[in-house]
Amino acid sequence: MKAPLVLVISILLLGSCHQTPQPAAADISAVPIPPLHLSGRSYTFGPQMDTANCKAIAACDCCETNILFTDEHQFIAIFLCLFDNTYAHGRYRIEGDKVYLAFEGQKVNEITNITVHADTIATHGDTTLSETEYKVAAMPHSIDTLSAFMCGGIVGFKSHNIDYGMPDSAGAMKPSLDNLHSILERMKYK
Repeated sequence: MKAPLVLVISILLLGSCHQTPQPAAADISAVPIPPLHLSGRSYTFGPQMDTANCKAIAACDCCETNILFTDEHQFIAIFLCLFDNTYAHGRYRIEGDKVYLAFEGQKVNEITNITVHADTIATHGDTTLSETEYKVAAMPHSIDTLSAFMCGGIVGFKSHNIDYGMPDSAGAMKPSLDNLHSILERMKYK
């Protein structure tokens, strides 16, 4: 009985010697969260979390969301897809380590239609023309709850609907904010 046990332990010890070391991941833990102040901040949300670099990952179409907290009570959410972005807004409130987002009012769908024109290749060297159209629609009232967590000293959020959110890296939101003024006018954002 002792021989099989010794054999199993020996195999486990030898097997563990040949494992490649993994990069150290940042600690995502339930340490105390500092008071949340979100006004003027933006977060990028995605379905995966890179814990080693404390970044949200959205490496697929229609799985990235950017949230810009415009003041102490309002936010704008930008749901990004390759050819169809949706802009929505609402109000938020902070209670401890939770942020409650209440979507309200209207949303704007920004739809880009790409058309390939083979006859323009020879004359202009451009194979595509794009047109962007905007459709305003009612935004169904919905509430999402963000729960704060710490990753490497950075406050991030976990959500049931929009997964992991980390502070926007320098300039990552710029492409989605380029048309924001005209989008806000269409939503009658105040």
